[in-house]
Amino acid sequence: MIRTLVIPNITWGGSSKKNLLQDSYIEFLYKFMLGMKSVREDIFWYILLPLYNGKHSIQTLETKKRLSFPNTHFIEIEIPRQPLNRIHFNVQELHRKIKTREYAIDLIFNHQPELNNQYKIFFEQMKNFNPPTIGYSHFFEFENVGWKGSFTSGITGILDMEICYLNTEHQKQLVLEEIKKTFNKDVYKRIDEKLKVFPPMIVPSNIRTSKDGTYEKTIVWNHRTDRTKSFMGFQMAIFELRKQRQDFKVWIPLLEKSHPLSKVDYVVIGLNETKRKYLETLRKCCVGVNGEQTYGG
Repeated sequence: MIRTLVIPNITWGGSSKKNLLQDSYIEFLYKFMLGMKSVREDIFWYILLPLYNGKHSIQTLETKKRLSFPNTHFIEIEIPRQPLNRIHFNVQELHRKIKTREYAIDLIFNHQPELNNQYKIFFEQMKNFNPPTIGYSHFFEFENVGWKGSFTSGITGILDMEICYLNTEHQKQLVLEEIKKTFNKDVYKRIDEKLKVFPPMIVPSNIRTSKDGTYEKTIVWNHRTDRTKSFMGFQMAIFELRKQRQDFKVWIPLLEKSHPLSKVDYVVIGLNETKRKYLETLRKCCVGVNGEQTYGG
């Protein structure tokens, strides 16, 4: 049994406007664990989750239900709000909550590379052991987006990992270009070796079409609708296309009901209730649009 501690990257949650279940990290972890379950059964997950009090505590409870596989155990801790979550964690609380005599840890799956060195010191000095670490970075800072000063901390954290996954090859190249501004060629080479794209590129032969092989005239925007995804550019393109033809619909699964576009007659919103229904609807779409993402995701 490989007992793995999962260090989270929680940016949402704890407020009425940003529900923890809508955090992309939670959805990633759900899909990842579901996929791993079908591959191997010898991994046990210790999952750190934010401890919310009062009316927001339901968010943690619902997240537990979402991630409640038989091979999981949850440890609730206070997690600072973004961007403070990128610079520290509560050492004393973690020391109290992680009881190594009860939770033997073989591996760390760290989703916050910028804190990896701090966690390494924590386990060496307060728990007297040093488990290997694999990482996943959901977000890299660049000068044109989200610059909070933790890029260099993330790079030094990755250097102490066995491997660190990220979203796309394009994002990896952006990271390597940014590294040149501060680090030497040796660091560049080591980071180039440690950064791996996950999941790997989609192979066209693996794509499953709709059951009857037919498509509907639907364009799908299968992403968040914020500025980092170039959603405004997508809107303008659709408006221009509607001037030329009106025989298509636009499906935006994550569009909020309060958004003005949700009132437009040719726009469809929602994830279609179940995962199976969602995938069936996705396969019937004629075109999927992937907008330029400012952080290279």
